[in-house]
Amino acid sequence: MSRNFTYASKQNPCPVCQHDHGCKIFDDGKVWCLRITNHHDTPPNYRIVGLLNNDMGASLVPRNDYDEAEYRHKRKKQEEKLQRRQQRQLSSLSIEQRDRAIRRMHSQIGLSRSDRLLLKQTRGMTDSQIDRGLYFTLAPYQDLPASIPLNFPDFSRHL
Repeated sequence: MSRNFTYASKQNPCPVCQHDHGCKIFDDGKVWCLRITNHHDTPPNYRIVGLLNNDMGASLVPRNDYDEAEYRHKRKKQEEKLQRRQQRQLSSLSIEQRDRAIRRMHSQIGLSRSDRLLLKQTRGMTDSQIDRGLYFTLAPYQDLPASIPLNFPDFSRHL
């Protein structure tokens, strides 16, 4: 490691965090940045080689394998995934709507005798406990009642 360094300043801000104080910039490209404390904060063109004493920052070096186009592509995919997740959340059922759908399935589909017996034998449940638990049995490829919303979590019209 080079012993020659300069402190970040207004004329020479930290290349990692862009701040103008506190960080050390070494002549060999290494940077001691006080604002990076984990891998999630690290910019894509640097990698952490160690943490500074008392977790006061990180020692970073430039990445040789950094590809701006690849980074932008990965970032775009992550943003698209986040948008899809947010869209699903917006179109998902509220807690009250899910509760109504589960209660409909419980009343319309019911619990098979074998599953009821299994709950009694393996879990020691009574009939009233089973009924309060809203248990029901779905067979593979069984049609769901038409009253169940299409956007019910983890269900399609056919299982």
